[in-house]
Amino acid sequence: MIEKYGTGIRRIVDYFVIENLPVPKFRNLSDGFMVTVFSEKSKNDTDYDTDYDTNYDTDYDTDYRLQNIISAIKEDNRITVIKLAKINGVSKSTILRDLGKLKESGILERVGSEKSGYWKVINQ
Repeated sequence: MIEKYGTGIRRIVDYFVIENLPVPKFRNLSDGFMVTVFSEKSKNDTDYDTDYDTNYDTDYDTDYRLQNIISAIKEDNRITVIKLAKINGVSKSTILRDLGKLKESGILERVGSEKSGYWKVINQ
């Protein structure tokens, strides 16, 4: 069961590809995300596929990483930025940017100082 965790969007895309249908477009919104499903291929399909693949991979990786960050914080609310970076295989600056997104969206809060404080998951 856990093997499928976080792979839903990728599986949806794979099903559309298998059926030779245009790949849906996923967009992050402030309170969730929007999916656009196309009824037929457009004449700019090649350009769209290239742009979509690049954007999708980046968005998917970021979303997956954000979920990993939240999970790690739930396990250890005093986890360091450096440890989060190691867990996710990215730089410290990437984790700081991700933490900023989570704080900005109201999912995460830092309580106390950077050195002696802890993380609090508010909303998920």
